Amino acid sequence: MVQLTFYADIHGLGAAFFLVSDPMVPAPEITRRSLEDSEARVLAFGYVSEAFAEAVLDGVDAEAFAEAALSAAFRELVAVHGEANIARFADTLSERVKAGEFSMGRRH
Repeated sequence: MVQLTFYADIHGLGAAFFLVSDPMVPAPEITRRSLEDSEARVLAFGYVSEAFAEAVLDGVDAEAFAEAALSAAFRELVAVHGEANIARFADTLSERVKAGEFSMGRRH
């Protein structure tokens, strides 16, 4: 396990945050076609999570990164599936958020 510590001044409180992760190892040779859809999504989530952690460690504001990631994701989805399809998908997000699908730990 690798533990990374970084400090942030959130609302003037100053706090230490710890990220604990398995050591990074070279990615195995995996072709996208060889993965089932759910496996591909899990792999992709790992890449996004790692990029998020690296950005925060580099001093990028977590909220700013999250908003940028959402914008990039929606641009890609619209390019692939079209505006109407992604608008219908976006309509489902409110209920999914309220249901706690994206919550980690305690809920607000």
